[in-house]
Amino acid sequence: MYKIDFNKPEHIHFIGIGGISMSGLAEILLGAGFSISGSDMKPSALTNQLESKVAKVFYGQCAENISAEYNCVVYTAAIHADNPEFARCVELKRNVVIEDEFDTGARMKLNLGHTIGHGVEAKSQFAISHGQAVAIGIAIVSRAALCQDCQRILTLLWQFSLPIHTDYTAEDLYIHALSDKKRSGNTVNLIIPHGIGNCAITPMNVNQIKSFIEAGL
Repeated sequence: MYKIDFNKPEHIHFIGIGGISMSGLAEILLGAGFSISGSDMKPSALTNQLESKVAKVFYGQCAENISAEYNCVVYTAAIHADNPEFARCVELKRNVVIEDEFDTGARMKLNLGHTIGHGVEAKSQFAISHGQAVAIGIAIVSRAALCQDCQRILTLLWQFSLPIHTDYTAEDLYIHALSDKKRSGNTVNLIIPHGIGNCAITPMNVNQIKSFIEAGL
């Protein structure tokens, strides 16, 4: 189940909000003061109940139901890549890539967790999947940077059954981080999270990276 900080209500959108599990989670979040929207193919007793509690429910799934203002979009394995709302979420990410074609600005922030994650992936000889390795990388940089939302980030990763620790040493990961594509001379551009939705592109000297990793293990 998706878990979020109940002290920081946000706007959450559910693709397939009429499902028994999705509607239940949406109702809990409504009661906690979150703004809830969602879509389903047709009205039901569950969607009617949500609407009675001020949820915005769209009938029929289309790209227009997705707003860039949503803090989070929740979906299940029943939603496939050709779903128009899912595709719109992908498009929003794609726009970041198009606006920064050569990966020198905002697009670099999509690399959160990747520099260290690639080290985890390579050290495991790719026995650890890319997604799991990046999750470990995100956890390490969040701890090392003393991110204000660190515990929330770790909890979300854990709730999605993603790893947040590794048995590899800082030396193991440091060696592989040196070959990262984001390295320029003696500097590697790390993406440092200061909070959810607030990351900074931070040039770090290669001599500092090992101790930074150590702080996040």
